[in-house]
Amino acid sequence: MNLRAVFTVFILIAGLLVPAALSAGRQEGIMTEFRRVEEEIRNQSKTPEARQKTLEGNLMRAVRLAIARRYHDKKVEILKDLSAETIQYENPTSDMVYYVKFETYIVRFDFSRDPEMFVQAPTYEKFLIIGGENGTHTEAPAGDGGQ
Repeated sequence: MNLRAVFTVFILIAGLLVPAALSAGRQEGIMTEFRRVEEEIRNQSKTPEARQKTLEGNLMRAVRLAIARRYHDKKVEILKDLSAETIQYENPTSDMVYYVKFETYIVRFDFSRDPEMFVQAPTYEKFLIIGGENGTHTEAPAGDGGQ
């Protein structure tokens, strides 16, 4: 390579690195931009179909996790029929508390935010099995993996 080619390559590499180095570090206005984006997300209007899809996704994910924690060895077999059509749910007391039934399991899920608007895991769950001897249940915070 001649000296001119080496110099050209050096200039190109420097041209790519200098703007990145100059823009890194402390910069004003990031908090304002964060709040603007957050407000846009909060104020976006979702269609009823999108809200329903988000809710059903949250509920199915919560059921899948609750069963997987309790029946790790049999989870694939138990969850093979899990779908939006195979769960039943209602929320008679609050927009953030849902009662979900799947096969012989009934679970109460408490969410911290509206599960129709935000993808999330429940903060609390109470897991009941229908038809157990004298009824059986387990109660634990949703995230601890305990029974």
